[in-house]
Amino acid sequence: MKKLLSLILLITTLISGCATVDSAPKDTKPNTKVFIDQGNTLNYVGSINEHANLRLFNLYLQSKVKPTKLKISSLGGNAMEGLRLGNWVFDNKLDVIIDKVCASSCANYVFPAGKTKYLHKHSALIWHGNSYQEDINEHYLDGKQHAVKYREEENAFNKKVNIHPMLAEYGHKEFTFWNFLYRYFKETVGYDYSISDMQKFGLTNIVLLDKTWEWRKHYSQHHVIRVEVNADDLISEY
Repeated sequence: MKKLLSLILLITTLISGCATVDSAPKDTKPNTKVFIDQGNTLNYVGSINEHANLRLFNLYLQSKVKPTKLKISSLGGNAMEGLRLGNWVFDNKLDVIIDKVCASSCANYVFPAGKTKYLHKHSALIWHGNSYQEDINEHYLDGKQHAVKYREEENAFNKKVNIHPMLAEYGHKEFTFWNFLYRYFKETVGYDYSISDMQKFGLTNIVLLDKTWEWRKHYSQHHVIRVEVNADDLISEY
């Protein structure tokens, strides 16, 4: 019985741990690659963080011919830096190309910010929470400064790019105890949407580079739920 209670506590922790305002220690510099390729496309490979963002911004400023596209492959990172990167992409009217994977802060803020959003057949998009998820929302309602700042900046971003705030949170309605138990043994858990359902959140101008999108064939190790969206659920006061 004690083991079962411990497992339930673990699953509860996993449920509330989907998105964090800061997912890396302050004194670390994640090994993220940032560069401009021969096609004059900005590339961002790895965790979203302050140091990588600054390198990217400087590369753009120093370029005589300004890049018009950002190719990114990232499992996410610091949520506030994700918002910073997303705002920068939108302000500079960049297209976004998803290479291998775009999850968490990348899917929340970088992908939606793209002027045109390009997906390969193997490009994985994975959402699993934002400032409206249960644990962060509780901190927001309690007036915790970090949660209030996160919510305010996220709402401002969503209005700016015309994205419904439930984009990254809606899929939690499909999660069960067993989904999170499965997460304990598998590499990743989250949810994604069809192209038509993404459009219900305001995600438009999506181009399939290979004329198809079938990323699960390439990343079968990831446990990601395909969530169907009821447009009536998205009528809100946000």
